Amino acid sequence: MFRSTAELYYQPIEAEDYDSAIGKLIEPWPDLILLDWMLPGGNGIQFIKHLTRDIPAMMLMNCCTSL
Repeated sequence: MFRSTAELYYQPIEAEDYDSAIGKLIEPWPDLILLDWMLPGGNGIQFIKHLTRDIPAMMLMNCCTSL
């Protein structure tokens, strides 16, 4: 059974690129950060190093290969 984020009381915040993601790191602080390894304008490692609080983060990656 799947539940929407609204049913779980989460309020997702989306960002299109590295700079807008950094700009959205304001109070109230997120409980969890999900981000892509490769962000337009930066990368996930740079983003994690920019954090000033202990916020759990999960980095995802999509790797494509031709068959």
